Amino acid sequence: MKQSKFLLCFLMIILCIGCGDRVALTSQELKDIAMDNGFSVNSTKDQYAEYADIKEAYMLFNSDGATLEFYILDSVTNAKNMYDSNKEQFSAVKGPDAQESNYFSGNYKRYVLTSGGTYMYLSQIDNTVLFVSVSSKYRDSVDTLIEKMEY
Repeated sequence: MKQSKFLLCFLMIILCIGCGDRVALTSQELKDIAMDNGFSVNSTKDQYAEYADIKEAYMLFNSDGATLEFYILDSVTNAKNMYDSNKEQFSAVKGPDAQESNYFSGNYKRYVLTSGGTYMYLSQIDNTVLFVSVSSKYRDSVDTLIEKMEY
């Protein structure tokens, strides 16, 4: 009986590791991580001047042509709305060869879709959103940066 209680407690601890909330990147952390991994960072805030809810916007790109977009919004609610809207747009182009996955835990959401030679990745942590829609040939370099960002 003691052994089964110990095993149950051990399993619960293992399952809860990583269940905590993730920490959203600041713009400086984003720039540092991107540049350390061979990506340049440009502010694209001017393109969204009419959207008061977008506080900061960045385009990350490397010499191979891989690009990512990162947004800091004024609230978690607006980030959720941006995430949901982009997820719907991604889903609308899903073809018969599509591979997709969803993940949600605490303050983190992720949607990944590969379809018709395009790799799409969307994630939200608190009031930030990471958006990727690139040729599948850039998937490895994009995924490496996403992993470093912990998004």
